[in-house]
Amino acid sequence: MKNNKTKFIKISIILNAVLFILSGISFIGSSKLLFGMIQLVAGFFNLMLLPSVMSQKSKNIVTYLVYVFNIIVAVTISIDYFDVGKKYIQYAWIIVALFSLFALIKYHKKINPTAP
Repeated sequence: MKNNKTKFIKISIILNAVLFILSGISFIGSSKLLFGMIQLVAGFFNLMLLPSVMSQKSKNIVTYLVYVFNIIVAVTISIDYFDVGKKYIQYAWIIVALFSLFALIKYHKKINPTAP
């Protein structure tokens, strides 16, 4: 069971990193420099987090903060897409936010096995 939780956490981190980096590049290309840079930073934070998850380190507040940051960034990207009138891409970002939320819950349960 622990192996499945770790795999889920790794996949969510990689997914977030790739999506944030690609979206950041897209926003920079659309002259939204600040928003694009925030997404690039979020993507690179995810990539820096991956080795600590792979090495099975114990509880780490930075990991919690990265997950929360991922959720916030994904929701704000979705809101931006709603504002510009996109039809479907904003829903993908809502799914990313939910995926990150579930990964945060799994991570919490992994490092706190007695947690509800």
